[in-house]
Amino acid sequence: MKKIIFALALGLSMNVSANEKFTCDDLGGMSATMSELMTALQQAGSIQEGDEVDTGLRELIDGLKLVAEVEQESDLNDYVARTEEGWNNMDGTTLSEGLVGVKNSLDRLIQRDCN
Repeated sequence: MKKIIFALALGLSMNVSANEKFTCDDLGGMSATMSELMTALQQAGSIQEGDEVDTGLRELIDGLKLVAEVEQESDLNDYVARTEEGWNNMDGTTLSEGLVGVKNSLDRLIQRDCN
């Protein structure tokens, strides 16, 4: 799971630095990786505050904030905020709801911009 989080966070930081909208391939890759991440989080069951997964999620949330800003999508921004709320409160339900919303928002962007 650490590898999934790292790969997604790294991909976000590399693409966001250009400060331009993401390509369809970028969005598709993010969506697919979000699916893998959600599955891995469900299988892990719990996250300990301060562990590598917890730290990776912080980096992921920071990257997702930049994606929401670049894409100028309020729904995506709201779900990223929900994800962050769940992470801050160590609330797995809220974290999961936020991640599902992020995934769905990415899929809507793909549908709108790429299909």
